[in-house]
Amino acid sequence: ILTTDDSFDIEFLFYSKEDFNELNLSFVLWSITGECVFNVASEVMKAEKGLYKGVCRVPSNLLNNNIYSIEMMVIKDRSYAIFKQKDILTFEIVDGKRVKGWYGKWVGVVRPSLNFELDRVNE
Repeated sequence: ILTTDDSFDIEFLFYSKEDFNELNLSFVLWSITGECVFNVASEVMKAEKGLYKGVCRVPSNLLNNNIYSIEMMVIKDRSYAIFKQKDILTFEIVDGKRVKGWYGKWVGVVRPSLNFELDRVNE
C-alpha cells in the first residue's frame, strides 16, 4: 500500500536468451475498474544475450486513491510483444496528507498536484 504522496519505482528484470537489434520495455497501468491509466515505454536499445533491468519512476501526487495493476511487455523491433504478462503486479494507493480543504473522494484516475492559484481581484 502506497499513499498519494509517495513516489515509487517499477522495476522489471529479464534475461535475453538471444541478441536483438531493437528491444524495449513497455508497461500499461490499469485501474481496478479496467480503465487504462497510461502506457509508458523505455528507450529502444540493441540488446545482446544477458540480464537487463528496466526502471520507471512514478512521481508522487500523480495517481488517485485506487487499486492498480501492471501489464508488462518486452517489445521487439518497436512492433510486437515477445513477452506480455497482465496483472504482473497489483498495488493500492490510499490518501496521503490533505491540505486543500476537500475531505471527500477525489474523482478521476489521476490526482496531480498542480499549481492552481486563487487570488482576489480588485474591482
